[in-house]
Amino acid sequence: NANYLFAGPASGGAAIPSFRKLVAADIPALDYDKYSHWVLQASGTNASNISSGTTVNITGSGASSVTKSGNTITISSTDNNTTYSAGTGLNLSSNVFALTGQALALHNVSTNGFFYRNGSTIGTRVISVSGNGITISNGNGASGNPTISLNIGTGSAQVAAGNHTHAGMTTGSGTNNYVVKWTPNGTSLGNSQIIDNGTTVYIGTLSSSERFSVTGTSTRKTAIKGVSYSADGDGSGVYGMSQTGKGVHGFSNYRFGVYGEAKNGGTGVMGIAEGASSHGVYGYSDKNFGVYGEGFVGVYGSSEEADAIWGIVSGTGDGVYGQAIGGNGVWGQTTSGVGVRGQASGAGDAILGIASGTGDGVYGEATSGFGVYGRSSAVGVVGVGVDDGDAIWGVATVAAGIGVRGANNANNNNSLSSGGYGGYFTTKQTKSAAVLAYLGNDGASYYSGAAISGVTTVATGGGGSFGNENKDGTAVLGAGNNTSLSYLQDGSGGAFTGTNVGVVAWGENVTSGTGISAAGNGLSIYTFERGSGGVFYGKKTGVVAKTDNGTNTEALYSENGTQVVRVNHYNASNAHYKIIGDGAVSTIVKDTEGKKVVMHAPETPEYYFMDFGEAQLVNGFAHIDLDPVFSKNVAISKEHPLRVFVQVEGKCNGVYVDNKSSSGFDVIELFDGTSNVNFQWSVVCNVADEVHDNGAVSYYSKLRFEPAPEPLESVQQKAIKIESKPVIEKKEKLIIKEKKEFKEEKKEDFM
Repeated sequence: NANYLFAGPASGGAAIPSFRKLVAADIPALDYDKYSHWVLQASGTNASNISSGTTVNITGSGASSVTKSGNTITISSTDNNTTYSAGTGLNLSSNVFALTGQALALHNVSTNGFFYRNGSTIGTRVISVSGNGITISNGNGASGNPTISLNIGTGSAQVAAGNHTHAGMTTGSGTNNYVVKWTPNGTSLGNSQIIDNGTTVYIGTLSSSERFSVTGTSTRKTAIKGVSYSADGDGSGVYGMSQTGKGVHGFSNYRFGVYGEAKNGGTGVMGIAEGASSHGVYGYSDKNFGVYGEGFVGVYGSSEEADAIWGIVSGTGDGVYGQAIGGNGVWGQTTSGVGVRGQASGAGDAILGIASGTGDGVYGEATSGFGVYGRSSAVGVVGVGVDDGDAIWGVATVAAGIGVRGANNANNNNSLSSGGYGGYFTTKQTKSAAVLAYLGNDGASYYSGAAISGVTTVATGGGGSFGNENKDGTAVLGAGNNTSLSYLQDGSGGAFTGTNVGVVAWGENVTSGTGISAAGNGLSIYTFERGSGGVFYGKKTGVVAKTDNGTNTEALYSENGTQVVRVNHYNASNAHYKIIGDGAVSTIVKDTEGKKVVMHAPETPEYYFMDFGEAQLVNGFAHIDLDPVFSKNVAISKEHPLRVFVQVEGKCNGVYVDNKSSSGFDVIELFDGTSNVNFQWSVVCNVADEVHDNGAVSYYSKLRFEPAPEPLESVQQKAIKIESKPVIEKKEKLIIKEKKEFKEEKKEDFM
């Protein structure tokens, strides 16, 4: 066959030759691995053999190599350098085109454009010049904005543009709406205190919609201060005028909302309001004074329709504060508004007036409104009187009028620790009273040494009436001995606390006086004709006495002379007694004539339980089973044997008791008798010890002539009486200030 050869086996070794296919191992034997036996043929469809002996030149600057793989020979070079013919103008050397003659022509690039390399891609940029400006933009449709970095300077002294400072230029940063100012070093710009938001120019915190606003701080306490030193007395520290709003409005978180000081006859603060809803002077403060004035007239306001003076404070200061030596601290005059109005929502004083001469601390006058109106969550009006004067004097000339009224109308604040009073009264005169209330005709009296002294001449009333309309409320709370107040969660008529005595009551009539009388279940109060220390009346339970069980305690202790009886008593060894005390244990029964007579209970030195029964001998024998409830509660042992007593009710030889145990006993006839008679029996046993719920043990089985408890020591308290004293009133003439002619107009009640 074609391509077969006659040779030994393909696997080698000695063997008989035969015809087989040519294999790769046969080629060295044929000497085909030598180049002299090869034919070199070019690749391609029209390739032809290269004649033997022809020289083939391989050009290129890199090294050439010849490799063989199977029957394929590869001739290659390490680079692709090719020298182009002269005249083409280009030479490729080391991957670089070099111009040798004519200019390089680049197509599809914008005018003034240039190539740049970005990794493996090529992009273009366009440089354009206009005047003194240079613009670099994308070219040839490339996307993205070019980024330009410049270095200022040369060599190692190059400075980045962001760190370069140019002479004649000032930089800085600020906050929107703040007016720019030089910073303290004078070389840069920053925020000032002035803010302009396009609607309001203000300093501090904008709290409303004024055109101009200034708010004080904790270190700069005065928001606006005006000082006038006019020689002719015509100047004003602060002057404001408004027809519908506020003439002067000041707000401060700490000191003065509006502060004015004047000399030489000027006016510290003067406000004129012409409209019905306007205010002559209006001040508001979170901390101290809403309006503060000092002079012959500290604060003066005049109005025909609205409020002459209105001060509001929400902190600890004063809504309106005026101080005068010879004149009026605060003087407000109006025809239909409020002469002086103070409003405080914090712990401050709505109105504070001080007069150290003959004037009035606070004087207000009105025909249809309020002469003085103070509203506060702390103190509405404070007046200080010196030189034997009255701090505040309120007079009502009509039957339905109110001499002095105090109110706190702020929303409830459960976290408030102090302040917030509707009325606040204090005195250092221990022989007097902080508040004296008297109901009746002239000739008032009071009880000295009391914070509140209330006296009435009306039989149906009381010196003090207290109530609580909350369903869980307590009407009266009282605490003595510097102790804390206590009350029931569900409320009560009164709750009283003391270190030694919580409540004390006396009935002073020596024949019928009753110290205290109390009734429950909606019943009526009653007393005994001969009097008593206390009477308690209830539909089911009259008196409840309770104590925590322990040694030497009792729920009820009673003494009659030197004789003592205790009820529900524990002794020193925790033995529990229903009743223990002097005297007999007795009861009352009726005799044959219906009269009540006394019977007495037997008593023993030990504590016993007893049981009784009847049975019958059957052929001279009977077994008695004790009630298991009885057996459970008695002590039966060698020290405390079961005591059995038998009484036969017929003829027999007599009986004896045998086999005694906690469960029962046997009754047996003597001499092996066989009688069938009836008999009565009784048993007596020591009471078993008892473990109480609190863990205490009453050792009843050991009781025998135990020591009796001693009477309690009593401490007699001394009663001190306080007699009522008459009130000595100063007979002074009420001076009414000169006033203008008032218009009779009704003011809407804003209480």
